[in-house]
Amino acid sequence: MKNNLFTYATSELSQDAFLCWLMSYAMKDAKKDEALRRCAIAFLKQFVPPIKTLKDGEIYVSNIERQHGKIDVLLTVEGGYKVIVEDKTFTSDHDEQLTRYKDLLISEGVGPELIYGVYYKTGFESDTSNAEKAGYAVFDRKRILSILNANSSGATNDIFLNYLDFYNTFETETQRYQTLPVRQWDWKMIQGYYEDLKKAADFRRGSLDGAFNYGYVANPSGGFYGLWLFPWMPLNYGTVEFYPYLQMEFSNGAINICAKLCIQNDVQEFKPSELKDIIAYNNTQEWKYDLEQFGYFKPSRLSSGKTMTVGTIWREPRKDIDCAELTASIQSAVDGFAQFMLYCKAKAGET
Repeated sequence: MKNNLFTYATSELSQDAFLCWLMSYAMKDAKKDEALRRCAIAFLKQFVPPIKTLKDGEIYVSNIERQHGKIDVLLTVEGGYKVIVEDKTFTSDHDEQLTRYKDLLISEGVGPELIYGVYYKTGFESDTSNAEKAGYAVFDRKRILSILNANSSGATNDIFLNYLDFYNTFETETQRYQTLPVRQWDWKMIQGYYEDLKKAADFRRGSLDGAFNYGYVANPSGGFYGLWLFPWMPLNYGTVEFYPYLQMEFSNGAINICAKLCIQNDVQEFKPSELKDIIAYNNTQEWKYDLEQFGYFKPSRLSSGKTMTVGTIWREPRKDIDCAELTASIQSAVDGFAQFMLYCKAKAGET
């Protein structure tokens, strides 16, 4: 990949430029290149569903703008359609920007029925629900590659082929988690695993039919790539609201699955260690660790912050495990979590 342009052109501005350049081949006065026009038209048909019934020769882009009202790419398609393309690599949307872009066009006199939003994402993102709620069609890396690869026959342009090769290679490297042990995973593979697990139809969440997110957490010990399974079933210990959840942590080629407690509210004169002691110990038996009944090991250190690890499913983080065994372990942890939730509820109710 050393000689690939997109090894070095990694910013979202570079990707904005690529998208504008590719879409320019759908303009009437574009330089003739059948492969690039075919690819641009294929994207447009998915960007603007009403034009799917038109013949390719009837579909044109009449204008391409960058940073119109801070919109990354704004396409005007014949018929008066406006396509807002919010381009993301490894960042995410913020401050309701997606809704603001639509409102801007409406304030300029564009009918809402003519506005289409596209959330174009080539990196990793656990949660695109904000884009979906704002009415944007999400084009993730797999969807983008399916369009590019299906329409690349006969392409000879080096810019196009560099872009296609860069992201095909990126996806191939990401999917290597399927054949390599965890100790050989890198940042792409762990996020690719999390992403595919989240979308897997055969992964049963059991008692955790709530939020399922992943991402990177920076901390003083070097950070980790985490996956969080939240049942969103808050419990109460006196005036303290808390909830249990499962967390998977990957760092330095090793992985662990933890049972966690998170305190939601601030309560004066309350120490988090009090909740930890109530949940983790059987204080009628000289502070015996009480979570072994759920298959948990006591962590090497039971901390007492607002977020606390109270158990791990392995004594030490694992490196000697593959994705099939790891998925089975997560499923087992999820299946057993319902009993842990009931236990936490009973413990909290004892006060």
